[in-house]
Amino acid sequence: MAPSPLGWYILVAAALLAAETLLIGALLLQRARRRRAERSLGERLKFEMLVSDVSASLVELPTAEVPRGIESALRRMGERLGLDRTMLAEFPPDGSPATVIYRWSGEGVPPLPPSIDSMQFPWVSAKVRSGEILRISRLADLPEEAAGDRQSLVAIGVRSILIVPLVEGRTVIGAISFTAVNTERDWAEEVLPRFRLVADIFSNALSRMRGELEAQRLRRDLTHVGRVVTMGELTASMAHELNQPLTAILSNAQAAQRLLSGGHADEVELKEILSDIVEDDKRAGEIIRRLRSLLKKDEIQRAPLDVNEVIEEVARLVQSDALIRNVPIAVELSEGLPSVSADRVQLQQVVLNLIMNGLEAMSGSGLVDRGLLITSRRQDDGAVRVSVRDHGKGIPEDALPRIFDPFFTTKSSGLGMGLSIARSIIEAHNGRLWAENDPGGGAIFAFTLPLNGAR
Repeated sequence: MAPSPLGWYILVAAALLAAETLLIGALLLQRARRRRAERSLGERLKFEMLVSDVSASLVELPTAEVPRGIESALRRMGERLGLDRTMLAEFPPDGSPATVIYRWSGEGVPPLPPSIDSMQFPWVSAKVRSGEILRISRLADLPEEAAGDRQSLVAIGVRSILIVPLVEGRTVIGAISFTAVNTERDWAEEVLPRFRLVADIFSNALSRMRGELEAQRLRRDLTHVGRVVTMGELTASMAHELNQPLTAILSNAQAAQRLLSGGHADEVELKEILSDIVEDDKRAGEIIRRLRSLLKKDEIQRAPLDVNEVIEEVARLVQSDALIRNVPIAVELSEGLPSVSADRVQLQQVVLNLIMNGLEAMSGSGLVDRGLLITSRRQDDGAVRVSVRDHGKGIPEDALPRIFDPFFTTKSSGLGMGLSIARSIIEAHNGRLWAENDPGGGAIFAFTLPLNGAR
């Protein structure tokens, strides 16, 4: 039986209501999706702005300030992402426990221990060292083989953690972690590439810092080798200089023995002999002290220095060698020079190298007018200038542009590194070293250093 008109009306009304309900539901669902998309887009834009900010700040920093920059970046990421801890650990090449070198903890959150024993996290460590990003939203989700890791993570208060390897080339050099302590946190698949980008930024900063430290170590080793080589050239003169006080000590001791054995010992005479022995011993000790000062391999220690004092110390050190070569050394130092900020041993090395270079330039030259002049003065721009002038044959014009190049030498023997090392030392002190021929004959090597506190 066909429905009545009222029945048709009710059926049509119900259908329209259902369609309206479906439409409203679809509109609400679409609106919710749009809001989620907008929220996701907003979070993504905030994250990308944070990454851009962190990247720019680390790239622009001088190498010496990179550690401070990394600490600041970890703090900003932790605060803006609503995390409780962020941490950067370094993996030693020998496989020993990772070292936490940078870390941040939110207010009221206990910090991580300074050293993490990989044996406490064998499963996690193996995953990260293989280059895998490890995301743990809930500790209960860890597999059975990670039971020990779960206990260790609970012990340090971790509820959720994301660990991203730091990769240099094909080597995992460390890891950066993002931790939630107070609540569990989901790490969506879509965020992993962004955190990988963050890890690359930190990895590059860490590699740059490590590269600079390695370069500093190599420069330190090279300058030490330069000192050893230069001191090797002074072996004969050092033996001669040490032989004088040692011979005097022996002669005085033998004289005292003769007086005592002959029964004619005079107290005054014995006191004079003993006094001479003490003075000669001090002379020998001072020579050895100067040698040890130049040969020691310490970290660079800059301090206010009197350039004239450094010049006089080195001039005394090479005096015997100059006498053997029959080359008089004259020193003309301006009084009242302001101090410079420099490492004493390295500045001694530069002066020693320039003096030895000048003495070598006059060896076997057959020149009558032989001599070396060392001067110091203050320039009009305030810098302190030191010059070493020899009376040799000068520097060949074709060699002058290359005189400071590594391994370039005009000598029949030698490494060709002395002048190159000397220039690198002076430039590291914000100074300048150059060479020129003297119109009157010979060559002049000079360097300038800014005053203490100036750049």
